[in-house]
Amino acid sequence: MNYSEDNVFFKILQGELPAQTVFEDEDVLAFHDIYPKAPIHVLVVPKKLIATFGDLCEENDVFIGNFFKKVHKVAQTIGVGEGYKMTIHNGTNGGQEVFHIHAHILANATT
Repeated sequence: MNYSEDNVFFKILQGELPAQTVFEDEDVLAFHDIYPKAPIHVLVVPKKLIATFGDLCEENDVFIGNFFKKVHKVAQTIGVGEGYKMTIHNGTNGGQEVFHIHAHILANATT
């Protein structure tokens, strides 16, 4: 799928829209979902412009592995590294609403 810069995550990455950031480095930006589906719901968005999971699979193994390592690092940073659900939607039929690849970290509140 062709990547379109007309999406909310691109605008957040460009600083055009605000986000409640929990982690950022040279590769990813992680922030709270504005429509949470769990007590903790954080999105991890790569800074590389990739539309879908299928497109991510076309990338090199190093980039893919690094992305998944970063998702776990974000989970550890927000205190849920020992137990969380990670989901990725792929395409319209898979429930993807924003066409910039992203992982959802979902967890219950911790004490």
